[in-house]
Amino acid sequence: MRASYTDQFEHTLDEKRRLTIPAEWRDDGYEQQLFVIPSQEGCLKVYPNSWMGALQEKIAHLPIGDPGRKKVERVAGIAQKLVWDAQGRVRVKDELLSRVGVDRTVRLVGALDHFEIWEPGLRAAAAPAGATLEEMDI
Repeated sequence: MRASYTDQFEHTLDEKRRLTIPAEWRDDGYEQQLFVIPSQEGCLKVYPNSWMGALQEKIAHLPIGDPGRKKVERVAGIAQKLVWDAQGRVRVKDELLSRVGVDRTVRLVGALDHFEIWEPGLRAAAAPAGATLEEMDI
């Protein structure tokens, strides 16, 4: 069974601008190597290494000049690889943090196969109103 990122956490970057990944997301089953990718939604999306591997496999058969492959390559060029230290801390590049308005405080939001890094005020404005189990239409 695959680990799922659920729940929300608010954290403050430490003096070296490191972010602590919640202990719940560092248990057995969670991957220590992650990739941070900017999103059009106004946040940073953080995916485990296996997700990036699956993406690589998906485009491996595409010709070098394929437009879909080119899009993935552009995203790879700005993605940042992270590995947390013994205390569960990572250092997200300032460029990525400033791109989504993060200064000191962040809201981490689980999204099942990944999690998102938000500036808390932006997350509050973008958050869906009171999602419930009954609203899921799958």
